[in-house]
Amino acid sequence: MKLTEIANFFNVSERNIQKWIDAGCPKRGRGDYDLKKVFDWWRDNILRSKESLLDVKKSFWVAKTIREELRAQQEKGELIPKSEVEMEGFKAGRIIRDQFLSLPDRLSSLLASESNDFKCKELLMTEINYILENACKLIGGGI
Repeated sequence: MKLTEIANFFNVSERNIQKWIDAGCPKRGRGDYDLKKVFDWWRDNILRSKESLLDVKKSFWVAKTIREELRAQQEKGELIPKSEVEMEGFKAGRIIRDQFLSLPDRLSSLLASESNDFKCKELLMTEINYILENACKLIGGGI
């Protein structure tokens, strides 16, 4: 087949066919083309790249939709900035840490005067449970 016939078959310009040839489309000789080989090359190179272009476009629109949904949620006040969440988490962690670190100061005299092991454990467990309940309130309900 001639260049013009190939271009008509694929409904593209002769210039487009020339670009395909530059990209590796097979030809028999000067101005002569094997339609089956050109078609196979087109299917493997042009058609597939069009499909992947459609996938790229679809991904773009999905991402854009998600971004717009997030923007709308942010405008409604439904989202919290990451920096605020990090700061509140840091504050809650510091409070919990401080409560645990203050256990020895608060309990050392009580534990030293207590000779009953069961009561010592009970006192420690009560204090630890108090700290853990506070931690749940801090994390679950804000500071």
